Amino acid sequence: MLIIYQDDLCYFEYMNFIEQYQFKNKNYRYLYITHDKDLDDNGNVKKEHIHVVLYFDNPRTIDSISKEMNIPSNYIESYSSIKTALLYLVHYNQGEKVQYSADDTFGNLKTDLFKYILNTPSTEEERVIKLLDLIDSYYDYTTYSKFVRDVCKNGLYDILRRNNFMFIKILDKHNEKYYTNN
Repeated sequence: MLIIYQDDLCYFEYMNFIEQYQFKNKNYRYLYITHDKDLDDNGNVKKEHIHVVLYFDNPRTIDSISKEMNIPSNYIESYSSIKTALLYLVHYNQGEKVQYSADDTFGNLKTDLFKYILNTPSTEEERVIKLLDLIDSYYDYTTYSKFVRDVCKNGLYDILRRNNFMFIKILDKHNEKYYTNN
């Protein structure tokens, strides 16, 4: 992720690189948004800036991106996942921060952002409830592998991974009804 300030002397050069580079390199995608309502610790509006998520199909180092774009490396931050980076652009699930609209983003990762928003309930508790609802939606014996596939399709694997034992027990309890009825 890049942070670019509009009063930076190279602002237009950076933005031109971001918007035009994709046509030269098919392994590159991006999404950006202007943050003009962020507040500092004292409640004052921060300096307007742009957050840009860059996504390369092959891993890249901060130094290589810095050199290629001729942008200072302290303008670049790495993220653990594309989902986390894209959701940060609009401050999704960050209630203490100003919420931005996904419609205000620009770039070819926009559909990915909408997909993540649709598949990411706002709190961990809601995500756990979504998993419980998934189990309750089964009207027959359900294998663990089918359950895991459905969990992954719903973007909830992180919750299952952290609470695997609990969900195995709940699924077993669900399946008991079908053992005794046959």
